[in-house]
Amino acid sequence: MRQRAAGAPVTPSEFSRWRGSPTNFGPVGRSLLTIGTLLGLVAGYPMLRGFILAAVGFDVPGSGFVIMYVVLAIPAALYLISRIWKRVRVA
Repeated sequence: MRQRAAGAPVTPSEFSRWRGSPTNFGPVGRSLLTIGTLLGLVAGYPMLRGFILAAVGFDVPGSGFVIMYVVLAIPAALYLISRIWKRVRVA
């Protein structure tokens, strides 16, 4: 824990989702990352299915694989989006 010098003024920290800082993106960057995450979510299914076909040599059943992909990929995408839009210190 960092200690402050005696008599130093206490400056309140400011947190924001909408202002950029040296360590994060502003709203435009966060929006682009969110769009990229959603596009990756949509493109990930056929890419993963093709990878399994190339690696294993046969196709996986459609409906069961879709359910598995939805159960695993949507929570992962929601977690990524929550990390993209988390409040960060800007001042």
